[in-house]
Amino acid sequence: MNVREVQDSVFELARDLFSESPGADFVTWAGLLCGDALARLQERYASLSPKEKDAMDLSGAWCQNDAVEEACRNEDLPAFRAALKDYEREP
Repeated sequence: MNVREVQDSVFELARDLFSESPGADFVTWAGLLCGDALARLQERYASLSPKEKDAMDLSGAWCQNDAVEEACRNEDLPAFRAALKDYEREP
C-alpha cells in the first residue's frame, strides 16, 4: 500500500466514522494536496536557469481545469489528486 492509498483510506474512514472532524473535511485534504503540488512546482522552477525561467509560458496555469472542479463537486480525493497532475506536467 502506498502513501496515496493510505491517505484516501484515512479520508474515507474519517468521513464514515468522524464526519465532523477536520480529517473528514475534503477542503482540508484538497488544501494539503495543493500545497504538495505547489511545493513540487516550486522546486522544479527553482532548478531552472534564468534563461529557462524567462522562456516558460505560465499562461496554462490559469486555465480552468474541469477535472479539478468535478473532483471537488464530488469530493473525490483520488480524482482530485489525478487532476492536479495536469499542473505538474512538463511544459
